[in-house]
Amino acid sequence: MCAKMCLPHMLKQGYGHIVNMSPPIDLKMLPGRIGYSISKFGMTLVAHGIGMELKGTGVACNALWPATMVESYATKNFNLGARSLWRKATIIADATISILKEDPKTFTGNALIDEDYMRSRGVTDFTKYRCDPDVEPPRLNEEFHNVQRGHVSEAPPVYSKL
Repeated sequence: MCAKMCLPHMLKQGYGHIVNMSPPIDLKMLPGRIGYSISKFGMTLVAHGIGMELKGTGVACNALWPATMVESYATKNFNLGARSLWRKATIIADATISILKEDPKTFTGNALIDEDYMRSRGVTDFTKYRCDPDVEPPRLNEEFHNVQRGHVSEAPPVYSKL
């Protein structure tokens, strides 16, 4: 909705960036979290679609997602592991600022992982983003979701109840 309202103004000035907080599409995320995946992948598809439709206009749309869990009300309130599993939210802020510095005529329609994107721009030290300065948080991936957090692999497929 925000993009819909802002796009006419961005197009009129010939410049703008939209950054959706959504993951690259990975179908391995689906089992046990179909609804969540639909909402997140939908946002990623919006980034790809707007990026393709407006490429070259000076208005960009990209998606950004963290490589690790990030300290937030969600990670705290839902008890998503110890702080040593998290990075500070400043990694998302820094990656977003870097994306906003990209040329919107050419850098658009991407689904980015914060750490991978920042490494591609020369950042090599991520220790300042650790919530626990002595522990590098594990990357979010299928193994992490299913084994280390434990609850996702226990969720039965939705269709099994039909």
